[in-house]
Amino acid sequence: MSEEVLFARQPIFDRGLQVFGYELLYRCGEQTQAIFEDGDLATQAVMLNAYTHSNIVSVLNQKPGLLNVTKTMLNALPDFLRDTLIIEVLEDYHGDDDLVAQLESLRARGFRIALDDFERKDYRPALIDQANIVKIDVLATPRDEMVQLVNLLRTHDVQLVAEKVEDYDDFQFCLDLGFDFFQGYFFCRPEAIRGRRLQPMRFTLLKILAQLYRADVNVDEVYQLVQQDTVLSYKLLQLVNSSFYRRAQSVESIHQAVSLLGIDRIRGWATLINMDRFENKPRELQREALTRGFFCEQLGQRLDPNETDCFFTVGLLSVLDALMDKPMPMVMAELPLKDSLKAALIDGVGLTGQVLSLVIDFARRKPLAIDFLQDYELPLTELCALYKQAVERADELLGQ
Repeated sequence: MSEEVLFARQPIFDRGLQVFGYELLYRCGEQTQAIFEDGDLATQAVMLNAYTHSNIVSVLNQKPGLLNVTKTMLNALPDFLRDTLIIEVLEDYHGDDDLVAQLESLRARGFRIALDDFERKDYRPALIDQANIVKIDVLATPRDEMVQLVNLLRTHDVQLVAEKVEDYDDFQFCLDLGFDFFQGYFFCRPEAIRGRRLQPMRFTLLKILAQLYRADVNVDEVYQLVQQDTVLSYKLLQLVNSSFYRRAQSVESIHQAVSLLGIDRIRGWATLINMDRFENKPRELQREALTRGFFCEQLGQRLDPNETDCFFTVGLLSVLDALMDKPMPMVMAELPLKDSLKAALIDGVGLTGQVLSLVIDFARRKPLAIDFLQDYELPLTELCALYKQAVERADELLGQ
């Protein structure tokens, strides 16, 4: 597999011209500039490529990385990034009324904040007090205005970065003005970082599932995992407020949704939701997974009510081999599932495995295990009714 451009880095220097950190920049293919239409996707791409497809500690030389983060993504940053990442808040959001509260929450979680391309018109003491660093665009800011802005910001406990420094005159002016750090073409142009990219959606799926299926995972840890993924958070809230879980009052927090759904069901839904991101896979595969999950769940309620969630999970995960383009034993080797669930999925053993085999055979109109039906007193007419309900529930959910 050949290497490709993952992202670019541009060093930021201190007053002694030692590297303080690196700004991480979006790059696609061999382009030398950041060209993109969707800021959220650009932020996600840099985070994914930098922190999963490269040795970020080596790339950053054990220095912090600075990354432009869209406002939408501010609420989706995983906590593990706080030790190596400084969040750059784009200038488009500096005047937003709710930004201060968002930054206060991020600071409470341990993140460091930089305000990118800051202008005097957006000055608010409460906003500056939430920042660790303020970056000023040297090219876009007249010098007399820059002097006034620096003097104003010096009343706060923040460090200042002069960015887009392009010649010695700019550097000397900013140095005399008291800037702490410097960035721009005068020092170094962005350097492309290359590597081998894993198929990102598959990596995300395995990473989330590997954590969710740990035997000792608890509700708070599941909540933290769900928070890492904006789409997952949104869809779980959508699900828990759907007709399947009707209640007098709507659920508004992710933590509340996780508590209500429970760990086992979250595991299954995380798998299902991530399936939707495999663009090279037919939508019908997601429908099949959901139908199997509901069908197995309904049979499980009849046969072993205490293990209903296990039945649902087995049904839902039974398409992973098709989704991952791998034999089921290889997929199971990558996930820390219980041995009984692995056996059900790989060999169809145990009650959950037998139910899964029955569900698959029924959908494919293969001869059914009559002995199994008789042992558990399951008439064929009831089986048909349960299957119809499973299809309808899958259609309703996908219709959302």
